[in-house]
Amino acid sequence: SASGLPQWVSWYNPKPLKISKLFFKGHGSGNIGNFIVQASNDNKSWIDITSYSNTNKTGDFEVELPENAGLYQYWRLYITSCYYGSYPLIAYGFRIIAQTQVTVIKEAETVDLSKNKYWKYAYEPWEQPVLTSDTSSDEITLSASSNYGGGYDMYKAFDNSTSTGWLS
Repeated sequence: SASGLPQWVSWYNPKPLKISKLFFKGHGSGNIGNFIVQASNDNKSWIDITSYSNTNKTGDFEVELPENAGLYQYWRLYITSCYYGSYPLIAYGFRIIAQTQVTVIKEAETVDLSKNKYWKYAYEPWEQPVLTSDTSSDEITLSASSNYGGGYDMYKAFDNSTSTGWLS
């Protein structure tokens, strides 16, 4: 519940993601106040990518991440405050706009190609899977600081619906 702040929901992808935008909704009665988008490659040391203060008490969030945010396997929404402090937090309708890194080999125009190769990196769009349970898919694994249950399991924040959500 919100009285146990901070609360968080995280997602892991085997291929590191470069996230450019996050979209999600917060429920009106326990609306999300301040939060930090964090990233990690080991699920232990977290880097703050961007922070947000919800001064308007609105429930719809569109968060742009800095261009230089980098590639990470673990991402999380780390909620540090909410309005109406005793109410539980709920988040739903997560959409993640991200890319994965692809390695392309570019060969120099010489006869001896073995000495003149270099790595070039490009990005391709990542498509967010639609989750139907808290168990992981091949592409994403979820975890949360707490999970209220009772129909508000954490996967419901990622089930491509704005009418169901995760309740902490």
